[in-house]
Amino acid sequence: MLLTAYSSNSLIGSLSREANLIRRRVYKIIMSLPSCNSKPLISRLNEEFKILEERRQDILSIALELQNNKLIESLSIEYLIEICKRPV
Repeated sequence: MLLTAYSSNSLIGSLSREANLIRRRVYKIIMSLPSCNSKPLISRLNEEFKILEERRQDILSIALELQNNKLIESLSIEYLIEICKRPV
């Protein structure tokens, strides 16, 4: 049981860090787009934005599933869900 608790906390911690990194990168993309003059660069940034948003949704889905199963401490799951739902 103790091993499961450590593993789940590590999982939630990793997902929380990833969600924060995604938010920061999305913010940088949003701030960069207005000053871009290159159509290929704009296209690449838009594609990256789309991929990051899909991953954020995946993480949110994982967090909601873990919350529904009540397998992990609810406070850490709630934090992860909050991170995923925050606007950029």
